[in-house]
Amino acid sequence: VAFAVCFAAFVVVFAEPAPLDSAILLWEQILKNEALAADEIGDENIVNHTWWIAEGLLQMGIFSVYEKDEVPWVQVHHGLYREFGLLMARKMGLRESFPAVVADWHKAYVTGCMARKGRGVRRDNSWGCALERIPMHTFLGKMFSTAEGVLGDDYFFQARIESLGWQRGIELQIQDCIRLQSELEAESAHAGVPISSVFRQTAAFFLEKRKDSIADAANALYCLGFALAENGYLDEALRQFRACEDLPSPTPVLMSSTLYGASWALLASNRTDQAKVK
Repeated sequence: VAFAVCFAAFVVVFAEPAPLDSAILLWEQILKNEALAADEIGDENIVNHTWWIAEGLLQMGIFSVYEKDEVPWVQVHHGLYREFGLLMARKMGLRESFPAVVADWHKAYVTGCMARKGRGVRRDNSWGCALERIPMHTFLGKMFSTAEGVLGDDYFFQARIESLGWQRGIELQIQDCIRLQSELEAESAHAGVPISSVFRQTAAFFLEKRKDSIADAANALYCLGFALAENGYLDEALRQFRACEDLPSPTPVLMSSTLYGASWALLASNRTDQAKVK
């Protein structure tokens, strides 16, 4: 049973290949907290049992392992196996509904990541993957307060840009902030959900981390403003465009783009007279 639950949990939580360390982290949480597996395994030697399950799944040919940047990654060997794993997750009757299973297993993975970080274990092979994907797992686990905490954390943002590079780091940060706001609105029974504080925190990160490179900071603020405007958050978009305008000596091209973005946001919010000034 434990093999089946761990296999199903992997295909639910990881839509893409993952570092072996990430899979191990997830399976440790499953063996501790999923009653069907925990009752079979017990609460002793969880780490050893986790590695035995990993070895067994590899030996059975359900998973394949490969190296990427000298790090072992695992993936489901065939698409049919993935479909079977999803079917098992639906049919095991572990929760009142399949969406509840999905949320709980993503939550288990996030909990494992946070616990590992809290113990100071930050540089294993799962960390780079977590820096890229952990906000997405918090959304799928319905952990919106945790998501706000992660995206508003200076250490997380710094680690993200160190691992992924400045451009990829800011792209992901902006995407995740937009996704968080969308999720908060979808979960709310009321209209007019306030804009999350993570946008202003992210803008502050951009300015702080690139205080020696005005062009990088201005471009990041412009990208944030444009993403906000594209998704209908016009007031917050204007805030970011104005912050970009206020920076000393942004490039002419960027200044033109910023003024265009601000004009577009003003027109979209029916502030025609202000838009004409831009």
